[in-house]
Amino acid sequence: MARQRVLLLIDHLGIGGAQRHTALLASCLVQAGHEVALAFTGTAQLAVAPGVRAMPLRPEPVSRRRDRALEESALTAAERFRPTIVHAHLYASALAGAAVAERHQIPLVLSHHSNGTWQTESDRRLLAWPLRAAKHHFAASPQIRLAIIAQGVHPSRVEFLANAVPFPESSVPLPVFSESLRIGFLARFTRDKDPLTLLRAFARLRRGGVPAQLAMCGGGELEEEVRVAVKLLQLPSVTFVGKPVDNVAEFFSAVDVLCLSSRNEGMPLVVLEAMSHGLPVVATRAGAVPLEVQHGVTGLLAEPGDDCGLAEHLAWMWRHPSERRQMGSQGRLRARNRFSLERMAKRVEVVYLRLAAGIELGGVR
Repeated sequence: MARQRVLLLIDHLGIGGAQRHTALLASCLVQAGHEVALAFTGTAQLAVAPGVRAMPLRPEPVSRRRDRALEESALTAAERFRPTIVHAHLYASALAGAAVAERHQIPLVLSHHSNGTWQTESDRRLLAWPLRAAKHHFAASPQIRLAIIAQGVHPSRVEFLANAVPFPESSVPLPVFSESLRIGFLARFTRDKDPLTLLRAFARLRRGGVPAQLAMCGGGELEEEVRVAVKLLQLPSVTFVGKPVDNVAEFFSAVDVLCLSSRNEGMPLVVLEAMSHGLPVVATRAGAVPLEVQHGVTGLLAEPGDDCGLAEHLAWMWRHPSERRQMGSQGRLRARNRFSLERMAKRVEVVYLRLAAGIELGGVR
């Protein structure tokens, strides 16, 4: 396959699923023999793999808004790097990527990691240009794919791309018996992740007589509301263990089950990470989560906002420790077989090479 010069653009490299996906993709592309520059704003909170050219575009991080300075910096970076493909992730970078693609007459690829529930009508109008300009779109869930198509993009240019994570050599040790169910929540404290529903579920669980502990690792716009809710619900068995971290193995080794209570999702990496470490998952049917978690096989699923359902599933996990461990084992197998980095990166690489060769995917021009 022909070697490409790929400019990956992302708004910032803070701790998050889209950022981890992009950093992992950069590493895979370099290993496949391509030249890769990863351009971002702010300070990188994630490690950039050896061989990937890190390109900080400006000192202040940009998020969820158009930034003209970012666009100018991206154009300058492209003048130096001379990419054959530009692949943008997140909102501001989609706008910057379209400018780079137009200036250098190269294909633009966009990755859509969420439903963009925060976007205003003005934000969506601005995004219409990159949506039209992109030669190909990767969507992090089937629902996101349909949303992009609904905005006028031809279906042949939009594909669901399953996320992937590195597969650890061993699973985390799970106790045969523990005095309480150790529940972990590892996500940003945002409306989409809905940690308040989890707290209501946890309160129900405790009132039902299940001895349980909840470790919450996150931070974000709802942090103060979450801390207030813990006090109002009188939940001393809830602990806060800091911001999300890049290395999750230590966190997973201290819990028996991961619980994710999202209302809106793409395809959360944390679920795949938990599965790959051998943890069962209790989650909501948001986004592509049902494609990750097989209900009754690798975990249990409730409807978004259903604190009662989440509580019942967590109680089941407590009452069935052997089945819980079996779910973790099945999840580890599923993560290895269905969500490998090699499979994900190969699909992206094929799209790049076809576009660089001037082959329009799906026959659409």
